[in-house]
Amino acid sequence: ELIALFVRYNTCVNAEHTNYEARGKRDAFDLNLRVGSTYSDITFSRDIGTFAPSIQEYNFGGQSSFRGGVELALYLPFNKNSWALIFEATYFYYKTSFGEEQTSSSSTLGTGSTTRISGDIDVEYVEIPVGLRYYYPLSDKQKLFVNASYAFTMDMNSLVRLSTLNIELEPAGNFQLGLGYKHNNKYQA
Repeated sequence: ELIALFVRYNTCVNAEHTNYEARGKRDAFDLNLRVGSTYSDITFSRDIGTFAPSIQEYNFGGQSSFRGGVELALYLPFNKNSWALIFEATYFYYKTSFGEEQTSSSSTLGTGSTTRISGDIDVEYVEIPVGLRYYYPLSDKQKLFVNASYAFTMDMNSLVRLSTLNIELEPAGNFQLGLGYKHNNKYQA
């Protein structure tokens, strides 16, 4: 209130003055919703040979699936908030089944057999990337950003079932790199 009084007085008498009042605080964090679609094409093979290698291949085909989550970006208080720690939790679900004739081939004997095989795959997990992001300002309202993170994966009973075999899937982490654009400090892609 006292600062406002001095600013009004100096403005009224046309005196040069500097207002040392603290500028408005910048946001300490951003919270963003993540919604999207992922295309997965799953194929795996296994050796079913007893005496000679015999490879059996299973192709579940391609399918789009839903993914959704939330991201938290914590701005670091230096370099004009250009750096941020990022944390994200994303839910992923993929389910499909197949039934087809599969050909097994022996690579050493050059022989093969055809059998009817069916199965389904049910993959459900939460991925939690943790990383660092850098913002490149293009203007007051536009920024490019790059980020690098390591994603931890929490499996939620993912399973591959075949007519002769059940396989539990093991979660594995991975490194991720990203590039994006932010507009008006609200929208990003």
